[in-house]
Amino acid sequence: MMMFTRVLTLWSVLGLSASRSGFSSAHPSPDRNGVPYKPALLTLKALKNEDKKKENEDLLLQALATTGMFAIERDDSDVTASTAHLALEEWCRCAAENTGSNKDNAGTFTQVMELEDGMTQRTTLASATVGTELLALNEEMCGPTVTALMEDLRDDMAQVSQAVVQALDRVVSSRTGSSTLLYDTNGKSYKTVSSIVADATHLEHFHVYEKKQAQEESHQKTLAFHTDAGLFLAFVPGYDCQDLQDIDTSTSANNHHSFWIRDADGIERPVQFDSQKTRAVVMMGAGAEQWLFSQQQSNVESQPLLRATTHAVELQPGQTRAWYGKSE
Repeated sequence: MMMFTRVLTLWSVLGLSASRSGFSSAHPSPDRNGVPYKPALLTLKALKNEDKKKENEDLLLQALATTGMFAIERDDSDVTASTAHLALEEWCRCAAENTGSNKDNAGTFTQVMELEDGMTQRTTLASATVGTELLALNEEMCGPTVTALMEDLRDDMAQVSQAVVQALDRVVSSRTGSSTLLYDTNGKSYKTVSSIVADATHLEHFHVYEKKQAQEESHQKTLAFHTDAGLFLAFVPGYDCQDLQDIDTSTSANNHHSFWIRDADGIERPVQFDSQKTRAVVMMGAGAEQWLFSQQQSNVESQPLLRATTHAVELQPGQTRAWYGKSE
């Protein structure tokens, strides 16, 4: 069994680095104008299996085993769309006011770094959840009103994450029964995904990606294909800071897609989210595949139960993209 230290993040719990570069696909590059990948949509009720519908459970299992990605559908009582849009719109403004020529205003609240493409600057405001307790964001950078909007988004994503953990417990236990999944360095055993998550610290990031202007359209990836460490990542679709709307949706102002995945056949495909229905997006991390994979295969000789999502980000010159995500 793998060992881990509870005081560290789930990345170190699983003994993984921050990210893992995607493999070089043996398949030829597809037509860039091909059909986008549209993640399966599941309600929180379906994710928790409260409706007891086999077709929803099958849809979840298929998503987990193929691309490792699915989306959470909004319901009539959910106000997340407006919350996410307001929070990310104001985060766009706050980041712009505290970076570039105003860089000194950010103080110690953000990290500003240039990405490997040499064209893109990423501004990050980070926080964390310890077990189930969200550590508050500092109000000094963006002010109390904007910070409150960002906290609302964090609260909603916490609900989504809890439902995903519940679903993973159900799916994994169907293969492993009551077997111990992990032991920590002190010998404490963990038999459920939820018990492991409860003892870990989970990082959260508000990002703004800003790509420099250039004379020609670029298809160079801003972030190369990779899988994230950890168990899974729950996030909201990227938000265009100039057009003030979601990116990678059927209603985007242009046909450019910023988010790409490699599907189960290794084919690189742009992802298209349903802007009218998507509450959040979930994708499995390397921790889910590498940590649970050996346990799955030792009990059942079949395809992997969980597959880490290999993904990339591609921005156009002059584009600015805001994003929020929570890692478990």
